[in-house]
Amino acid sequence: MSKYAIPSDTERVLAGTGARLLDECRNFGLLFHRYVPLAAIDGEGKEQERKEWYKALVGRSTPSDDLNALINATVGRWNAMAKAGNAKRFKMNSTSRLIVGLGGKGPLEIGITLDPVTGLPFIPGSALKGVARSYALYVLAEAAKIKLDGTASDNDTLKNFDEALLKGTYDALGGAADYRLIFGTLPDAEIPSSGKAIFYDAVFLGRGGPIFELDVMTPHFKGWYNSGNSGKPSDPPHDADSPNPVTFLTVGAGAQFAFAVGWRGEPHPTAHQFARELLEVALQDFGIGSKTAAGYGAFTPPK
Repeated sequence: MSKYAIPSDTERVLAGTGARLLDECRNFGLLFHRYVPLAAIDGEGKEQERKEWYKALVGRSTPSDDLNALINATVGRWNAMAKAGNAKRFKMNSTSRLIVGLGGKGPLEIGITLDPVTGLPFIPGSALKGVARSYALYVLAEAAKIKLDGTASDNDTLKNFDEALLKGTYDALGGAADYRLIFGTLPDAEIPSSGKAIFYDAVFLGRGGPIFELDVMTPHFKGWYNSGNSGKPSDPPHDADSPNPVTFLTVGAGAQFAFAVGWRGEPHPTAHQFARELLEVALQDFGIGSKTAAGYGAFTPPK
């Protein structure tokens, strides 16, 4: 039996007849975050061990009656919650691999966001709210003829524009007043208020095959990256460094998710729909999660 980085009392249970419990476990989050073999974490040949363990995890995510029942129950609960909140719901299909939470802490130093109860992939509402807000800023900045040059200075420009929007400076601009309703006002505003829009966690609906797929990233300048862990990199990148292949887990392309945007208080005639449209278009144009600049996390409406 493989050894795991687990408490001694748990190890004693698994060492006996309880070893079958690990084979029967269907919670991918529990397996990924708590039952990674020590050989895949450290030691010689860990990358190969990690790859083999990942393959086993991918195999467990193949559609089955039990997995489909879990997905249906999860979606049913989510639908009931979204319906009770008068949320505007819609579905989207991923057109590329999806990895949310790549930088999350864990035994492998590479994460993925999985529901702690069901183990299924999901997209946190906080991430969806963030991408919708970023997209809205770009759209409104273009309408206001705010100059963006594609450099780091754009961050400060958009931050100042965001503050001006929340103060009501651009209320004459179409969508600006709705923006403030959706995302709230500044704490020092005359009448501070939180945003009215509620961005629900997106739930996984299914995929025509295993949920997960393996991917590999290959940093070429390991010394340069490591020297920057404590601040500014001190070792310059050079071609004498050996490539360092790192296997990681993704949600495969073609996965379908359900999204919902609710509203606090009395329904608003335009802002609620605006929030829903912002999210839908942002998922197509910006994507969501890690490595979006490389094409990951892109979505499209279902046919």
